[in-house]
Amino acid sequence: MSDAAPATLSFQTLASAFARMFGAAPAEEAAGPVVPHGPSPQSIVEGRLFIGAPAGGCMTAAQLCHGIRDVAETEIDALVQELNQHYERDAAPYAIESTAEGYRLTLRAEFQRLRDKFYGRVRETTLSPTLLEVLSVVAYRQPIALGEIDQLRGVSSSGQVAQLVRRGLAKLERSEAGARYVTTPKFLKLFHLQEIKQLPMVAEVTD
Repeated sequence: MSDAAPATLSFQTLASAFARMFGAAPAEEAAGPVVPHGPSPQSIVEGRLFIGAPAGGCMTAAQLCHGIRDVAETEIDALVQELNQHYERDAAPYAIESTAEGYRLTLRAEFQRLRDKFYGRVRETTLSPTLLEVLSVVAYRQPIALGEIDQLRGVSSSGQVAQLVRRGLAKLERSEAGARYVTTPKFLKLFHLQEIKQLPMVAEVTD
């Protein structure tokens, strides 16, 4: 947040709020500016949204106002609007999103695209059981043709193989023997392997 941000939204105020929530004084509070009446309702709401709900869900007005003196559920929306006005004025990269389920602190759309550019979309970590099955066939039988994968599984696997290729976990190699699928360096990195020979033997997996 910029230096022009009001004291109620400063990191010092947030640090003080978090420390008091856990019953301790922040280490640098004595040397910094003193907030006479403790953290404001806005800073407490902001702090709770910053921590967020489990699994990245929304927080309800009841959750946000819990324990804040003289603040009712019906006043949370006004506090959120004030925070969003400060964010917009300071050109902050985030804003509080209001939905039917509650409130959530999110990155603005233009910064979400920037985040994805830097960190990528981690989709391969949520492989379905079917994708894992096809990936294991490719890993243990590579190089392997699509027809061989279908024969081993007893069903068509073209859709799953195409997904693995899009995710960069498998690739198609062409040679005189025909088109065959193999795993990629990204596959090794995902499963923390230096080389494909480090895959556990079938006996090790089933023991």
